[in-house]
Amino acid sequence: MVNQRKQPAAPLIELKQCSLVLDDRYVLDRVNFQLCAGQRWALIGGNGSGKTLLLRLLRGELWPTPTDAGDERRDTDLEREQIAYVGPERQDKYIRHDWDLTARQVVTTGLFDEDIPLSEPSPVQTEQVDRCLRRFGLWSLRDRSFLTLSYGQRRLALVARAFVGPARVLLLDEVFNGLADKAKLQLRRALEARDAGCEWVVTTHRPKELPANITHVAKIEGGHIVAAGPVAEMGHLLHAPVPSGDVPVPHGDIAAVGSSTNKRRRGPDAVASLVKLSANVAANASSSVSGAYIGELQVGRAVKAAALPSVEVVGSASRPQKSGELATARSTSSAKQREATAAPSATAMSSPDAHGTPQPLIVIRNTTLYRDYRRIIKGLDWTIQSGTHWAVLGGNGSGKSTLLSLIYGDLHPALGGSIERQGVPFGTHIEEWKQRVGWVSPDLQADYFDAASLEEIVISGRYSSIGLNESPTASDRKLARRWMKFFGIDSLHERGPRQVSYGQLRMALFARAMMNDPELLLLDEPCTGLDADTRSAVLAFIEQLASRGTQLIMAVHDPEDIVPSVQHVLKIGRGGVSEISVIAR
Repeated sequence: MVNQRKQPAAPLIELKQCSLVLDDRYVLDRVNFQLCAGQRWALIGGNGSGKTLLLRLLRGELWPTPTDAGDERRDTDLEREQIAYVGPERQDKYIRHDWDLTARQVVTTGLFDEDIPLSEPSPVQTEQVDRCLRRFGLWSLRDRSFLTLSYGQRRLALVARAFVGPARVLLLDEVFNGLADKAKLQLRRALEARDAGCEWVVTTHRPKELPANITHVAKIEGGHIVAAGPVAEMGHLLHAPVPSGDVPVPHGDIAAVGSSTNKRRRGPDAVASLVKLSANVAANASSSVSGAYIGELQVGRAVKAAALPSVEVVGSASRPQKSGELATARSTSSAKQREATAAPSATAMSSPDAHGTPQPLIVIRNTTLYRDYRRIIKGLDWTIQSGTHWAVLGGNGSGKSTLLSLIYGDLHPALGGSIERQGVPFGTHIEEWKQRVGWVSPDLQADYFDAASLEEIVISGRYSSIGLNESPTASDRKLARRWMKFFGIDSLHERGPRQVSYGQLRMALFARAMMNDPELLLLDEPCTGLDADTRSAVLAFIEQLASRGTQLIMAVHDPEDIVPSVQHVLKIGRGGVSEISVIAR
């Protein structure tokens, strides 16, 4: 009798020679990958390397592009509902379609792999949903509208949705982004607790966030898997620098970004300072104490300098916006009105009063903020002096993004509170303020999902609007191209948001924020979705902006994302109560 060797079990999902072509370009090129029982993969790679597309191919949301060889295959015996996917574009989908579901409804749809509730859960399934809501700290939010939750809370709800269903395989794309430390710990423990009967693939730009029970590591570059294997053999990849893929980081000098025909509000001294920028911010950054602390939070990691382009300041452009596909305009004033009301100069913003005392940039008094009839911020008194840089800290749902929206002008204090902005007297249209402020946030990124091109996104920053209703001027395009070149995305100017990576789209938002050479930059989790190289260069760019006089207010979860120039901290605690401190560097 012949002994027959036991055949290995078939992979749960297998890709063979799979390519993916988008916009006449190979974004995945003859990829081979197997996910087998008991495996838990870390997938690493730079922005634009193809991580998200590979996960969507594994999920079955995308199908391999046929090739002349005809040998491409995606094999799996799993049903679609047995493969759960969580990623930024799925989270943004609820905002794009305005699906006003409760957190409980969103989690419940995971039982049936539905986008919106179509099936009625049984009592047993309802209890299963409730347990999952409690497991991820979402029980108190169960009846809240998903759209009113914070970015991190929405991410947690989608994680719970993936866990509650019948999924055998979890595909988690940068799933730790936007989560506070407590939420990250909950998710890591959940992934580590599901050793038996559950396999997963996690992508991340921060290997320190990965669960401890990884079994395999794969590295992807330019649409190719360049290395893959057990963690014992490939673990070194988790500590090696990851190339930035198709996202060149801020680089080079540009002779002029803008038009010389109009000098904007900063005045001649400020224009001269922009032309003569500091050549080396790194010296200042490295001189700060690497390891300053806010309580137990380590901050102040030195960053390398990015060469900021010299700038000739442009006029404050404006045009009226109309309703349309992307025209959720922030302005209703006409161009003539804005031309008649000249924006105050930066000199006026920072000028002292009659007694020689410098005037604050923003004064917030006794301010309480509500979202969805729920109090977020309570009785805040906060003075932001001209020239100071701030970090805003707090857990998921604490109100960081809400507070930045107040400063920008999209929200207003509840009755009894007030906010005063320097150079914006009572009766001034809020658009005059917004023309002086740059804004970058994950939610703003979601607003642009249906934009025609990255160039359109960048140009809209000149008008503080979402979308354009009129054809851009030659000046608009010239300025946008120069900022896109600075951020390394000029070759992508014709591509739409769905044709680029999450990190590439984030670079477009930075270019958008710089279109009016802002005096104040509001940054809501600015490094979310960025790989290590791009993140380092972006932080250096932000630091250089601070060194040349642009004020910063940064809302972050990870203190490593606080640049050295930031010396002041507003921390939002339980019940919306805030405390102010100074970073000792």
